[in-house]
Amino acid sequence: MDIEPRSQIDSLLAQSRQNHYRLTQLTDTKAHILIVISAFTLNLSVSVIGKELYQISAIITIIQSLLVIIFSSVTIMPKFSGTKLQHLEVTDDKFIDSSFATGFIRYDYSTYLKLMMNTFADPMKTYEMQLREIYDSGCILVNKKFRYLRYAFLTFMIGTGIAIAIVILRIIFGGITE
Repeated sequence: MDIEPRSQIDSLLAQSRQNHYRLTQLTDTKAHILIVISAFTLNLSVSVIGKELYQISAIITIIQSLLVIIFSSVTIMPKFSGTKLQHLEVTDDKFIDSSFATGFIRYDYSTYLKLMMNTFADPMKTYEMQLREIYDSGCILVNKKFRYLRYAFLTFMIGTGIAIAIVILRIIFGGITE
């Protein structure tokens, strides 16, 4: 498959990268907001845990807040796979397969430079590297960020709903007042 470099391809690749960047930013922002809200509700729940009317709901909210903080933190936590630097004998057919740091961090600078020069020498290799970056970025978004952010939102909604329902039921049927 031989593709000639064209401005349409370059535009599509740039747009795809921008979309992934925006989605990553949105996901991280939502996770940060959930952490702040959960930390606030955690503090509030701890302060009312001694009141009989709110005791069960406070316990549920504390658990819910802790889980949301954990899921949201995992959403924004970077992954680093520590590897040793290595020198690789670079031939003309070797090239960088990804511009993500995890794709080249294992090489020393001279190896990295040679691999990048080989990549730049062939437009197909350059396109392949860009496509790999888009693919890797999409995998991180879908398999990590979206998944854990979804868990955080579900935990937040379910925990809040249960806590509110328990307070309402205790008021209606329990005869417990402040």
